[in-house]
Amino acid sequence: MNRRRVFILVSLGAVVSLILLLWPSQPEPAYQNRRLSSWLLDSGPFPSGHDQGAGEAIRQMGTNSLPCLINWLDYQRPAWRDKVVVLYSKLPRALQNQSLKESLASGRAQKLSEAALWTFEILGPSAAPAVPQLTRMLEDPGKSALAGRVMYCLGGIGEPARPALPAIQKFIHCNDPVLSRDAIITVRRIIPDASEDRMLLR
Repeated sequence: MNRRRVFILVSLGAVVSLILLLWPSQPEPAYQNRRLSSWLLDSGPFPSGHDQGAGEAIRQMGTNSLPCLINWLDYQRPAWRDKVVVLYSKLPRALQNQSLKESLASGRAQKLSEAALWTFEILGPSAAPAVPQLTRMLEDPGKSALAGRVMYCLGGIGEPARPALPAIQKFIHCNDPVLSRDAIITVRRIIPDASEDRMLLR
């Protein structure tokens, strides 16, 4: 593949990323004049224990955050990103920009989707109103790629996520060992009673 074609494809990827970044988004709750997405993007996918600012902001915004979190969680990485990154990596080092490469590899939508995971951990049982919608996502065959993330969020909610157990149990004996493991872990996080836990895992 010639350099001109690589440049055109990478440029198109950058334009698409910019359009997605500037596209009007849904209203977000805010804390201390900062939107929820700002708190999450600054904290990264899994903030360290000393990052108390983001945790406090999320607790203050509470259930007002749920519509945004569910929307961000419902993200599937487009195949074009990996192709563009591979093509970009073939350019001479002098023409590569690390910030642009990272932006192409992991856009804003993916970062927010990853951050939504630990946000449910912080909200815990107070995120119970999201259980019905998370359960529907888990039951949707078209969203099977999201199953692991959805189960992680349900586990973060804890015992109030019990209504999702039938949907989670279907993954325990599935052909994917990773999803099977995720389902078992999620059941154990939702049910504190070890005896009941064993009955459901049969």
